[in-house]
Amino acid sequence: MKFIRKLTRSVKDVGLGATLRKILNRLVFELKPSFQAHRIEKIRGRRFDRKYGIDTQGVIDVSEMNIPRDAASHSCYYGPTPMTLFADIVLNLSINDKEFVFLDYGSGKGRTLLLASNYRFQKIIGIELAPRINETACKNIDIYCKQVGRDSSEIVSICANATDFPLPTENLVIYFYNPFDEVIMRQVLSNIEKSFVEAPRMMYIVYVNPIHRKLVEDSGSFELLKRCQNILVEYFIFRIRPSLLE
Repeated sequence: MKFIRKLTRSVKDVGLGATLRKILNRLVFELKPSFQAHRIEKIRGRRFDRKYGIDTQGVIDVSEMNIPRDAASHSCYYGPTPMTLFADIVLNLSINDKEFVFLDYGSGKGRTLLLASNYRFQKIIGIELAPRINETACKNIDIYCKQVGRDSSEIVSICANATDFPLPTENLVIYFYNPFDEVIMRQVLSNIEKSFVEAPRMMYIVYVNPIHRKLVEDSGSFELLKRCQNILVEYFIFRIRPSLLE
């Protein structure tokens, strides 16, 4: 109501055209940092790809993934992890990375896997449903590892359904960049819980653009450690509750 009153008063005082210009200028002022950040991120992504001769950039719609219709109905589009985001995540995790395996659900072209390889994770695993995208990820991993002199066997991208994948029994950092809908998310969370009960260990969930975070919170199995706001995207860090064993 307050906005309506201010809008009405402005139209009376300076006219409709001037009022619309004021609103537009305000929007530009508020959104300019975000626009600039996205522009810079695209430039960084392109430079990363050019430097190593790989292809992690771009957005791929579900309709272009060539996956079965029933699976497509539960999937989300592919978009790469922002270049500046991963370092921020590792900093906020506050863990000894060499004690963990990094697992990315919906790993797409593999950019997050490559960014994770700059740290000391025991192993880096991506799970991707779309065969064509996974093939690109495997090529990217091979090319990148040759460029930086790293053993490519430490980084793998597996073409598999997220609900069928057996979790590694090591300590885990589990990464989600909003890869699927609540149906699949609920099943994957259940798999994580069962895996923990069968083999108790440290487990962290990093949930970027957390559309279905209420599923994580309402499960009662995960403790929210941090809610973080990167200039580009929001993410939550959860830790599995040891009380799940009781």
